[in-house]
Amino acid sequence: MKNQVNFMKEALLEAKIAYENDYVPIGCVITHENEIVARGHNGPFWHAEILTIQKAQEKLGKFLYNCQIFVTVQPCSMCLHAIKLARIAVLFYGAQNELEPLPEVEIIDGICEIEAKNLIQNFFKSKRN
Repeated sequence: MKNQVNFMKEALLEAKIAYENDYVPIGCVITHENEIVARGHNGPFWHAEILTIQKAQEKLGKFLYNCQIFVTVQPCSMCLHAIKLARIAVLFYGAQNELEPLPEVEIIDGICEIEAKNLIQNFFKSKRN
């Protein structure tokens, strides 16, 4: 628990940097084997989580197995999906995001399904051969 608090305090330092630069004050750190491997904060265009995941991937590779991510505020849906895609094992966050979950949306599928399906299948087929 002590390390978790220390890592979140490091994320808070990142959030303060964002605040000082007039960006939404959200900070993030990613740890691997109890060491911080990447840190970041919100900027003018990207969320802290996305920037920090990219930095961690530069050091550890595409998938961040056995990593933990500490974020000062509950991630948005986009960042949650990025965390999932990066294969990060554990998410810790400080404050609840009052705006999440996003409102329900109507889903309509099957539009140009054959073309879309063929494109994605051909892409992965070419990667596996």
